[in-house]
Amino acid sequence: AQESRPLVSNGSKFSPHEGRCKILRRHADRISELIFADFSPKDGGDKKHALRRLFRKLRTKLNAGNNHIAEIFLSTKRADEVEPHMICAGAYVKMTKALLNRTKKNKERCKDEGRRALREKIIKTMASKGRIPAPSDLGQLAEKLMELHRQGAEADEGEQ
Repeated sequence: AQESRPLVSNGSKFSPHEGRCKILRRHADRISELIFADFSPKDGGDKKHALRRLFRKLRTKLNAGNNHIAEIFLSTKRADEVEPHMICAGAYVKMTKALLNRTKKNKERCKDEGRRALREKIIKTMASKGRIPAPSDLGQLAEKLMELHRQGAEADEGEQ
């Protein structure tokens, strides 16, 4: 049976925040005009400010779905609450060392039990599902693909 998972959205993480600078405000204004193209204020008031309010409400709803963004959990010392299947592939690539709690010299980064628990969950998930850890460069990817190819060729020879 397939377990049901909530839809993953990075919409609020990457959507422009109008209060940060004028350029982002313009981007947010334009996006809200496109999303709410048929909108017109009930009281005939200022459409621009009404659209900004709608856009803020939309971003708030999207924020509720951000329970998969690993950076939030790592920065608030709640690493043990992260579920490996909810981490986006890009986050695995960018944050491999942080997620696996390792330094460049493969030593433990943090003595935090939550980070240790997350590392174990990720390793267990990758081992049980046969998934390839997201490579950090094309050389690693090529090596992993060649390894899989060799394993497949050996299995084919064994069947003959």
